[in-house]
Amino acid sequence: MVLKWSNQAQEELFDTLDFWINHNKSDVFSKKILVEINKVEKELINQPYFLSIYYSKNNVYKKNLLNNKFSIYYRINNENIDILHFRDNRQKPLYK
Repeated sequence: MVLKWSNQAQEELFDTLDFWINHNKSDVFSKKILVEINKVEKELINQPYFLSIYYSKNNVYKKNLLNNKFSIYYRINNENIDILHFRDNRQKPLYK
């Protein structure tokens, strides 16, 4: 499996990291998010369906990270995993 971040997902991730750097006046939490994302990326490549929520209406999976503080929304196409969104779970859900 090959994992690819959409431009939208990258922008959402960078905005989130910037927010936490400015909010905390430190990059410690942002680095923690990145470490967790690296773990989740490896999990997705090896077991893309494990512990994910599936929204059949949109053909999208959701994987929570950092104790359900954030989510990655992704779609599986053949041998590709396309990450569509990175979201703070306090935001309005994208899919139901």
